[in-house]
Amino acid sequence: MDDQNSQSNALPANPPVADTPIQTPPASPVQPEIITPHKSFFSGKLLLLIIAILILIFAGGGAYLALNSKTKPVPTVSQAVPTSAPTPTPDPTASWKTYTNADLGFSIKHPDSINVDEAEGIVVLFQGEKKKLPVESPIDPYPAPNIGFLKRSGSSARNACDLELCLNLSNPVASKTMKIIDIKINSNIDAVKITYSNSPYSVEYYIANASGSKAIRVGLTTDIRDPKNPLSEIELKSRFELLNQILSTFKFTQ
Repeated sequence: MDDQNSQSNALPANPPVADTPIQTPPASPVQPEIITPHKSFFSGKLLLLIIAILILIFAGGGAYLALNSKTKPVPTVSQAVPTSAPTPTPDPTASWKTYTNADLGFSIKHPDSINVDEAEGIVVLFQGEKKKLPVESPIDPYPAPNIGFLKRSGSSARNACDLELCLNLSNPVASKTMKIIDIKINSNIDAVKITYSNSPYSVEYYIANASGSKAIRVGLTTDIRDPKNPLSEIELKSRFELLNQILSTFKFTQ
């Protein structure tokens, strides 16, 4: 009996080891195979077109930058220099006297040094004293320089000339020394001008008013051709300029 108790109380030398379950990793899910569809022919062409366009854009942009990178000339801005208003030229005839003739229908200005003589149908502006000479023509008694105004008939300047002095053009000798042209004097007066090659500082005009009611023969004389006292070229030119300045003030009053 004791043997049985001792056997029952004795511990087993090697207790049984419980089996540990083996951990098996979970199986990875199987990825489905992705099937890529083949690109179409047109998709490839479109890609090439886009690449070509991009190349052109970059090339054009590079050319633009290259051209604009050059130094451009800076425009020069000219600054306006303030200028003073031109001084008006004084009128040398402003202080001259004014002569008016109702018979011939005109007015004219002259300096104090010029005298005026008038008779029926004639007016002479002259410098100096009237000479006591036999009268061969209405102008002969007057010293030079002078301007003579003689009343003439004619409906126009050309008509008045044709009735008188222009007839000399038929003379071969006179036609060689005379030159006749139609002009305007003082901007608006019709006139026929007669010049002489042998006397460059003596001129004649035929003038007429707009209505044709007044015609006048005008003679500018700078020298009486005195062989004993010839005038120099400077003196003749000075006289001629004075006479033309006086004539520039001529106006028809009728």
